[in-house]
Amino acid sequence: AAMLELLHQPSLHAHQQPFVRRCALLAASQVLGALPSAHVASALTSGDEDGDPVFGRLKWLHEWTDKVRREDADEHCRMLAGSCMMRQAQLTEGALHVVDSGAGRMSN
Repeated sequence: AAMLELLHQPSLHAHQQPFVRRCALLAASQVLGALPSAHVASALTSGDEDGDPVFGRLKWLHEWTDKVRREDADEHCRMLAGSCMMRQAQLTEGALHVVDSGAGRMSN
């Protein structure tokens, strides 16, 4: 969550220089790759930004990468944002699998 908080700073994610935005997108992708599905499942089921800051950061990350993918002037930033969105979708899918697995165990 700390890296996502850092990336949330406009001085990084909205920097004038494309290479800084590229680095921010690459860092975001690495964070997504390191997050355990179980932690994301917990954040998604809480649905509470105050209770679990990861939920709010992931929501912001999705909004930011979607905007970059659609609007950034730099082609590489748009491409990296699309990759981040795919990685986030995979992470969400894994988290939903964890939730489904847990619900199946609870009903047995």
